[in-house]
Amino acid sequence: MKGQTDWTAVKGALSLGLSRQPLPVIDGIDAAGLVGADRDLALLALLGQKLRLSPPPGLSSPSARGLPDDPRPMLPLTARDALRRLDRRLDPDIRRRLSPLLMAAVAGAGYRLHIFDLPALEPMLRVAGDKSGPVERAWLAAGRDRIAADEADSDDPAPASAAERLSAFRQARRLDPAGARAELTVHLASTPAKLRADLVASLSIGLAADDGPLLETCLGDRAQGVRDAAKSLLGRLPGSAAYEERLESARASLVLETKGLLRRQIRLMFKPPHKLAEDRAAAFALFDGFGLGALIAGLGPAVGDLPDAIGGEATIAGLLARAAIMDGDHALAGRLLRQIADPVWPTDLLSLPLDATMLDLDKRRVLVAGAFQPGAQLSWGYSLFQLAEFLGGALESAFALQLLAAPALGERLSQLADQATDDSKLDLDLQLLPLAALMPPQAATTAAAAMSDIPSPRRPKTTALLAFLEQLALISLPS
Repeated sequence: MKGQTDWTAVKGALSLGLSRQPLPVIDGIDAAGLVGADRDLALLALLGQKLRLSPPPGLSSPSARGLPDDPRPMLPLTARDALRRLDRRLDPDIRRRLSPLLMAAVAGAGYRLHIFDLPALEPMLRVAGDKSGPVERAWLAAGRDRIAADEADSDDPAPASAAERLSAFRQARRLDPAGARAELTVHLASTPAKLRADLVASLSIGLAADDGPLLETCLGDRAQGVRDAAKSLLGRLPGSAAYEERLESARASLVLETKGLLRRQIRLMFKPPHKLAEDRAAAFALFDGFGLGALIAGLGPAVGDLPDAIGGEATIAGLLARAAIMDGDHALAGRLLRQIADPVWPTDLLSLPLDATMLDLDKRRVLVAGAFQPGAQLSWGYSLFQLAEFLGGALESAFALQLLAAPALGERLSQLADQATDDSKLDLDLQLLPLAALMPPQAATTAAAAMSDIPSPRRPKTTALLAFLEQLALISLPS
């Protein structure tokens, strides 16, 4: 018996892609089995499908024949609408900060952007960095190909900026330290002095003994900045005279003292050479590249006893935490930072003299969670954005809920609610949006509840961000 075609589903196929539904089977085997309106509707459905799955207008270029496949489903309509509403509220600076975090949240939920939204969200994609998926990157690359083709026809193509060259070198250094060094050797002499110094300093990524000859050559560079960068890195190469001299000075700066009369306590103090006592940056540089085991060798306390021995002093906590990270003990680094008296979180953590390239994302999360004190004074504004950038995305759900339950955070939100009543011009988004950016989708509803005393119209960007994250929580795929 001849089946009945579900024409409602066929009409829905005109929006194919919105939820990645296949075109339903059209009963009748061939076009001869369809007559009148049924045939016209089937043809429209198929034409609509073809049109919607074609590249966006203007995408075609000599190097782009289409977009790659991405097996992840595209965002459904409710989440798409929430993301577009959020994007329309963002100014360029906030978009630059927020876009990589949004793309990380979408990927973390198991989805990708819908192809029909790429033109509208192009400003967001341009600043999302490596957080975008293969389709988004290919879509942007096709646009860049068109620009490059136009520049190729010009007699004066635009050179790469200093920032682009530096970023490319650092990435190459992470992937292939020896190859990046060889490339740098060829072009270093013709590079402007400021960029030359930054490139030499970036040899700290993957620094090894094989970098020594190039650094020795740079000691004779005509630019002081290049000479200083080379000298600093040579002092981080084990076995060199500069390394041994600096290690001896660093060890001499760590002094055990006995404190108290009735209850005597051993305290580890930081007492740098007199010339470095007032120069925090130079004092930190003294400890560059040393692991904790090397620093405290022969000092007395066991490594695990150090958190109780530092007496809450922030400088030595930061120095030893960095040394613990060099030894691969990120949990101990967090314990050391947690001992800081009167901590300001995450400012104390982010001021740690640390090259983030030493850490993968999982180890950064261990460090951040380990360094948090529920009673810490919280810093606001862009430092929370910086924390999200350090983490490469949101907090872990359990830690986010711990942060939202912290008394210090509740007090701050109560203060903002009072200020919202008294000051009609106060920019509440400036305070709240970076906090919301730290929230994973699973914590978005709790975060919204914590801010419920602050009127939503007074924090439109934050409200829109949390609404989008709540949509992601509803659709998140199991990992």
